[in-house]
Amino acid sequence: VPITPQIFQQFNPLFIVLLTPVAVALFTYLGNKGKEPSAPRKIGYGMLIASLGFVALMIASVGLPAPSDIQGVSNILVSPGWLISTYLILTIAELFLSPMGISFVAKVAPPQYKGMMQGGWLAATAIGNYLVGVLGMFWDELPMYAFWGVLVVCCLLSSMFIFSILK
Repeated sequence: VPITPQIFQQFNPLFIVLLTPVAVALFTYLGNKGKEPSAPRKIGYGMLIASLGFVALMIASVGLPAPSDIQGVSNILVSPGWLISTYLILTIAELFLSPMGISFVAKVAPPQYKGMMQGGWLAATAIGNYLVGVLGMFWDELPMYAFWGVLVVCCLLSSMFIFSILK
């Protein structure tokens, strides 16, 4: 039975369902201790964690041929554990990013613009998703490890920017 890449799409929602209570418990515990980070700081941490997810893919792809060098179906096997662990790491990052971002926007937006600002957050997310697709144009141009390295650098630059504007 061939394993298609689509079978791995189930792991992100599974991890969200399993890890959301853990994230809520962690932030509640930190909040009770007076040590809960601010929403922007959580977003910065989320970007750092996301970079680790792409580091996992970068490590897994060292020594693999570039996608443009593969003709048809490749006979090179890579453990699915790399992809599953990447989904785990990126889901943890998502739990630091998505709910924190929309919550932060709701807190800081003037009441009369709250809905519009939350829509702006979602529009920014859509633009980010589009730009990831634009980055996908380099899939055949770069070795795989370099492609993932570009995403690592983007996540690190984003987190550095966020941390640089925090007081």
